[in-house]
Amino acid sequence: MTDEKKSFEENVRDNNGKDWFQILVIITGSISMLNSGLSYYWTSPFIPKIVAEKEKYNITEEQASYFAVCNLVTLTIGSLFFTPIVQWLGRKKSLLLSSIPYFLCWLIKAFATNLWLLYGARLLSGLGDAIVSSHGFVYVGEVASPKIRNIWGNVPMCFMFLGQLGINVLGLYFNIQTTSYICISVLILFTITFPFMPETPYFYINRGQYEEAKITLRKLRRKQNIDEEFEQIRMSITKQQEKTSSSWIDLITVVAHRRALVAAVFLRFSQIFSGLFVFGSYTQFIFQKVGTNMSPEYSTIIYTAVNFVLYTFGAYFSSKLGRRKSLIYSLVLCGFNVLAESIFFFVESNFPDLDLSSVQLFPLVGMLLFLVFSCFGVGLVPPLMLTELFSSNIAAEGCAIVAVSFGLLSVAANSIFYYLISYTGLAGPFLLFAICNFASAIVTYYIIPETRNKTLAEIQQTLISGIN
Repeated sequence: MTDEKKSFEENVRDNNGKDWFQILVIITGSISMLNSGLSYYWTSPFIPKIVAEKEKYNITEEQASYFAVCNLVTLTIGSLFFTPIVQWLGRKKSLLLSSIPYFLCWLIKAFATNLWLLYGARLLSGLGDAIVSSHGFVYVGEVASPKIRNIWGNVPMCFMFLGQLGINVLGLYFNIQTTSYICISVLILFTITFPFMPETPYFYINRGQYEEAKITLRKLRRKQNIDEEFEQIRMSITKQQEKTSSSWIDLITVVAHRRALVAAVFLRFSQIFSGLFVFGSYTQFIFQKVGTNMSPEYSTIIYTAVNFVLYTFGAYFSSKLGRRKSLIYSLVLCGFNVLAESIFFFVESNFPDLDLSSVQLFPLVGMLLFLVFSCFGVGLVPPLMLTELFSSNIAAEGCAIVAVSFGLLSVAANSIFYYLISYTGLAGPFLLFAICNFASAIVTYYIIPETRNKTLAEIQQTLISGIN
């Protein structure tokens, strides 16, 4: 009787599994997003430094502004180029492949002083971003169970913002060469640890490698009895493959895929034209233009540190409110926030005799409030939903199109931001972002489905039947 009881307890413990390994896999895989964050936000601390060091670089402010655009060009092109490679290699090996362009990027930055070599380094950075931005979130979505994905699915985004914080701190204390060496060491950490992590079970099932998929599921769930989950995933993928192929045209012709694509592209639009990524790329530049009592460097570090902390906890509020509500509330609050900032900058530039010394910290406070309002919605929901909207057989193609859209929209947002500043000061771009936030909140209500507590199969059914 004692042996039977012991056997029963062992069986229950085995079937319950443990979550720690999934969390470890997510964190390790998210180091790729840390690499992306360090590279993507490199412009924030180093554009001012490069422009200031005339003897070493002799680069103008306008020339340096293109550093924030170069990587987006290759991100856009590379996203389409890498799609068949990802389909062949799998998510894991593709993320490892991103280490090559990142390594070359940092190596060039460490030694180059020529404008065109630095442009080349930024182009290489975009190739790494093309892989990571398209498939980093998908990897996390496919290795995590729904319960783990609901809370830990924001880790890649948190690591990206950790990279933003890290590069600004490094930029304060170190030159470009030393910073590049430190970033290479982070890259080496990823290439050493990530090979020990598993490929996603979805990739194996899509290729008919069922035994490999079962082995991966056992590793991820830390239990032996994974037959039920395996069958659910296999049946879901089989049904998708029977109904549609994985061709690009299916993104247009199949109702669920088309609605998923429209929703995903719009989510990226709402995120980029909220001002989130522009503020990240030009943080120090903005604080330099504002001219507060606090130095731009320390203002930026406060901004990025608060950003990282808020996004770490933002998933909790998003999971409570639901994806769609979180996004709508966030967009409305961000809209009012940047509208207030726009009014401040308009008054400051057009009424020079007005004494604003008592509210000189308003721009910094406003930027910090923007982080509070964006952390649970517009900053978090778009990448999180990217792992949920597309079925696995079309995910690579869908994510590639979204990445291309991200690149094109980011180029547009960065360019518009820089040129509006030239003609209107900071009031112009902040007003534009306010209008876009309010408009996006309205559109969200009509085209974005609620995905909280739904399986991937249920989300597909929602897309087929319509938003509710």
